[in-house]
Amino acid sequence: MATWTITGKWTGELLVKIDGDEWKQAKKEARERLDSRNQPTEDDDVVNAAINQSLETLFERVIAEFGLVPASKPEIEMAARTPGSVTIKFTFAVRPEFQIGDLSALKMPDLNVQVTKEDIEAEIDGFKRQAGSLQPADKAAEMGDTANIDFRGVVENDFNGKLIREAFEGGTDTGFDLELGSGAFIPGFEEQLVGHKAGEEFDLHVTFPENYHDPSLAGRPVIFEIKINQIYELKVPSNEAEFIRELGLEGVETMEDFRDVVNEKLKETRTEKARVEAEEQFMDQLIKLVPFDAPDGMVQMEVDSVVAGIKDQLEGYNIEFKDYLKTVGMKESQFMEEQWKSAERNIRIRLILEKIASERNIRPTAEQIEEEYVKMAAPYNVPVEDIKASVAESDISYQLSLKLALEYLKNLNK
Repeated sequence: MATWTITGKWTGELLVKIDGDEWKQAKKEARERLDSRNQPTEDDDVVNAAINQSLETLFERVIAEFGLVPASKPEIEMAARTPGSVTIKFTFAVRPEFQIGDLSALKMPDLNVQVTKEDIEAEIDGFKRQAGSLQPADKAAEMGDTANIDFRGVVENDFNGKLIREAFEGGTDTGFDLELGSGAFIPGFEEQLVGHKAGEEFDLHVTFPENYHDPSLAGRPVIFEIKINQIYELKVPSNEAEFIRELGLEGVETMEDFRDVVNEKLKETRTEKARVEAEEQFMDQLIKLVPFDAPDGMVQMEVDSVVAGIKDQLEGYNIEFKDYLKTVGMKESQFMEEQWKSAERNIRIRLILEKIASERNIRPTAEQIEEEYVKMAAPYNVPVEDIKASVAESDISYQLSLKLALEYLKNLNK
C-alpha cells in the first residue's frame, strides 16, 4: 500500500506500507543475515535491517507504479510501526512538467564594446602608477597621495555629565600607510585628511555605515584621533622610453606599441564582460518565456551543496562562517535567501536546456567530448587519460549537451 502527496513545488511524500507476508519474509531474511554475521538480533535490530535491505527495491518499484521521476535524493524515515507492519516515508522532488512553447521573442543582446582614447590613457596611467615610487613630500595632503598616520578610534560616552572617550576594538593603529582616495576606510575618513601636513594632530569625525559588519558600530558616529607622520607623493616615470624598457613586453618598443597592446587587452576583457552580461540577460528572457516552478527539493540540494562548498573554502583559510557573513554585511537568513534565489534560477535554466537538448536531439559528438577532455587536462598538465579516469564520459556529455542547447537558442532568432 502506498500514497503520494504533493507537499511543495514539485516535491512530495511517498508513504509505503510493508505488511503481511512481504514484511514477514523481509524480517526472516534480515534475522538470518544478522545471525550469520553474529550480530544482535533484537527486534529493533531485525526491523532496521529488514528496512535497509528493502529500501532500494521498494523505492524503485513504487515510483514506477506511480510514474514518478525523482529529481533529488529521497530523505527516508520510518513513519509508523506496528507488530505486523512498517510504513516508510520517502520525501523527494520530482521532475517538473512544462512545455517550451513559443521562443520567437528570444534574442541574444548585441555586444556593444567600445574603447576610447581616454580609456587607453587611463589604463596606461595605472601602469605608470604601479611603476612609480612614493617620495616624501613637504606639502598638504591631496587625493592620490599616501599618508602615514597613527589613529585611535573612540566613542564618547556620558559619565556623570562629562563626556568620556573610550577606544573601540579594532580602531587603533600606528604607522599606517593610507592612500587617499583608495576607499580603504569608511566614507569621509580619507577626505578629511586632505589639506593636512606631516606633524599635525587633529580629530576626525565620521559615522559608520548602517550596514557595517560590527553591529555595535553600525550607524554610530565616532571620532578618530589622528596624527600625520609623513605625506608621500607618487612619482611616476616621466621618461616614456625608459618606462617601455622597464615593462619588458615582447614586441613593444614604443609608446604607440603599448597603446595598441592596451587597446586590444581592454577590448578583450570588455568583450568577455559584455558577453557574460548579455548571456545573463538572455537567460532572464528564457525563464520568462518558459514559466514553471523549480522543485523545492532540487533547490534545497543545490543550496546545501553551494553553502557546503563555501564553508569548506573558508575552513581552508581558518575563517568562521559567521565572520564571513559579517564581512559581506549579511545576516544568515539574508544569505540563505540569496542562495535560494540563485539556485532556483540556475535549476530552471538547467531544466529548460535539458528539455531543449532532448526535444531537438542535441548531443555532442565523440570528437567534441574528446576536445573537452583535452581542455580539462591542459591547465593541470596531466595526461588526458588521467582526466578520463576521474570524470565520467556521461558527465562530460551532459554538460556539453547543455552548452550546445544554449548555442542553439542563441542562434534561433538571429
